[in-house]
Amino acid sequence: MAEKMKKGPSEAGRKTLKYPHKQGINLNMREQKGNPRLTLLVGCLAIVILAGCVAKFGVIDQYRRLDAAQAAYASVHTEYTQMQELLKGYDRLLMEYRTYSMEWATDGSEDTGKLTPKMEIINKERLLLKVTCDTPRDPLHFYVTVTDAQGHSTGRMELTGSEVNVSYRTYTVTMVLDDLTEGKRFSQQRRFRQLTPGSDLTLKVEVESDSRLVDSVTGKLTTNSLFAEVRDGGTTAVVTYARHLQNLDEGSGLPTAITRALQEQDIQFVNTGMDDGWDSCYPGRRFTPIYNENLAYYDSTVAVGTQPYHPVIYELPVDTDGDGGLFESFRGTLRNIRLCGAEISAGGNAGGLAGSLRGGTTIEGCQVYLSPTRDKLSSKNEQDIWISGATAGGLVGRCGHDLTVRNSFASTVLEGGRCAGGLVGYISGTRTVYVEHSYADCYLYASGTTGGLIGS
Repeated sequence: MAEKMKKGPSEAGRKTLKYPHKQGINLNMREQKGNPRLTLLVGCLAIVILAGCVAKFGVIDQYRRLDAAQAAYASVHTEYTQMQELLKGYDRLLMEYRTYSMEWATDGSEDTGKLTPKMEIINKERLLLKVTCDTPRDPLHFYVTVTDAQGHSTGRMELTGSEVNVSYRTYTVTMVLDDLTEGKRFSQQRRFRQLTPGSDLTLKVEVESDSRLVDSVTGKLTTNSLFAEVRDGGTTAVVTYARHLQNLDEGSGLPTAITRALQEQDIQFVNTGMDDGWDSCYPGRRFTPIYNENLAYYDSTVAVGTQPYHPVIYELPVDTDGDGGLFESFRGTLRNIRLCGAEISAGGNAGGLAGSLRGGTTIEGCQVYLSPTRDKLSSKNEQDIWISGATAGGLVGRCGHDLTVRNSFASTVLEGGRCAGGLVGYISGTRTVYVEHSYADCYLYASGTTGGLIGS
């Protein structure tokens, strides 16, 4: 009874279940868990090995190759430089070889060598003959014969010494015909003593080689010994540079037949940056006021197209113990002269155009003035003196003869020891001074008298 109650009615009716089962060793194995530290260690080791391979093959070996290539380049470049040094004179040697070989080993029946000299006259602040010529082989010789318009000749002269400069195979020959330096003026050179200063010249230039296989060359050039040119049968001198202007003075030895002068180009006494200007050729040199008893006419006019142009004389520098100006003294006609920035200091009479007059004179269309752009007036004032002398005038210092002034003006700063005037500093005696359409705008200083147009 008790046993029946223990089992119960539900247990009696329960169905027995069968479960799958396997007999063997697998039922006796335990699953092992992995070791994470070991895995990390192996992974890091693999990364290090891989990085080392990349560094070796991708970087270190490449740098080694680069170093080897640079070393090889340096070696080749050194050899190249040494070879260039050995071959430095090859071109010259090759030229000499060709010169002395087939081209020149002729018996005179074949073509001979040819000289091609360049000959020119430079007529500026110096008058120069310049010849440049390359020599194919042997030394060259240069000969000049100078003949003037009157037929006088120097004879055949060889140029040597400092007149000949040789650079490798190029000869440069320079002959000074006229230079304002003492002893170099045309009239002062002994080799030209047979010639007439101021005359037109014909120069016969001969270039010869020591080699009989090289033909000599002859050329002819013409120029004037003192001026740009001489016109009207030798009576009119043409002026284009300051040297020409200075040669109007009797000190140049010009002929008495020259009585007129024409200025056909601006003349500058300060030539910044030019190696052939007045201040470069004659450093510190002052202009000597022109004294010429035969010169009676000066005009500064040239035709530009259909219009007349009046060339200017810029920054005329005069410092003299006597009378000073463009002219020391003058008699005749002065037309259309333009003096810009003239600085004149005279122990005697001072004027822009003439220190004094020695005969009746007409001044027409002339101007003496300062330029704000060229004369640096921004750094100056009305007390900076531009023209000074015992008597000072904008155009003429002392007038001892009849004078006519037309269409002219002066605008500068003057100082006279005794008197100063805008146009004329002093009139001596009973003279007639006629002024028409002219004016002065000057600052005047004097210990004696001053006057807007006439000082005294």
